[in-house]
Amino acid sequence: MTAPIDHVLNRLEKVRSLGSGRYLSRCPAHEDRSPSLSISEGDDGRVLIRCFAGCEVQDVVAALSLEMKDLFHKDELNQAEKRRYHQRKTIAEIENALWHELLVLLQFVGARVSDRQNGRDSRYRSQRPEFQPMNDEPWDRELLAARRIWRGLELRYGR
Repeated sequence: MTAPIDHVLNRLEKVRSLGSGRYLSRCPAHEDRSPSLSISEGDDGRVLIRCFAGCEVQDVVAALSLEMKDLFHKDELNQAEKRRYHQRKTIAEIENALWHELLVLLQFVGARVSDRQNGRDSRYRSQRPEFQPMNDEPWDRELLAARRIWRGLELRYGR
């Protein structure tokens, strides 16, 4: 069974993937010189379309020689397949959140390592007398990031 998003993407020109199941293309409903049509897949497999130039979804669908019902799965999509779509989206969201928190944590660790190195370097302290090592206030955010990473890993990979 072909997914509805494949039907839409096959009819568009100059499709560019933005990652995470999102695409950008020229809008077929108006004279489009640069890509202004956003295409993605909803949790349940439906196709989500938005023209940033202001075209209505119905106009875009008609320009593709499709009908609105073509943006949705047929009734053959059972509950297990619907859960699979939702789970895939949820896993992607968890992984994105993990990356964000990991970057936050690495930024703090990098600042602390830099502070320790610069604090021991007498040349640096003599050149920058205003240097003050990072205080302990951001520890709360570091701890929150570490907890979120731990929880995200549990959600993603189980215990």
